[in-house]
Amino acid sequence: IERDIKVSETVVEQIIKKRSFTTEEERTRYEEAQKHYIEGFRDYQKQQWMRAMRSFETANAIDPNHELARRYYKLAEKQRDEMIALMTLEGRRYKEKNMYSRCASAFDKVMAAIPNREDVKFKQAQSLKQECQLMSEEKFR
Repeated sequence: IERDIKVSETVVEQIIKKRSFTTEEERTRYEEAQKHYIEGFRDYQKQQWMRAMRSFETANAIDPNHELARRYYKLAEKQRDEMIALMTLEGRRYKEKNMYSRCASAFDKVMAAIPNREDVKFKQAQSLKQECQLMSEEKFR
């Protein structure tokens, strides 16, 4: 039991050493990164994937050793990609059912979720949205 207590005490000392900062600048960087991480986590909980990703990215830029920010960035990215896939599928279903205004709206949401205008998914959503808009105009002629 005494040996386990000593091992536990050394582990506690190591954790305390990790938490202590060598300079004031290091402390400030950690606090700033933590602030951005918390902001991103709140956005993550509200399912605001893009905003969460930006906050986690900022936290990682300030403190590259921030494991939680890195982990939640990957999770938010995965959630965003799933949302894009679902909205694309929904847009295609609306198109099949001749609901062209809803189709265009779904693809507009997909385009808003993709930051890179050169991405293949963005270009696909843009062309499908344009197609739905044209079909909607045809419907009223």
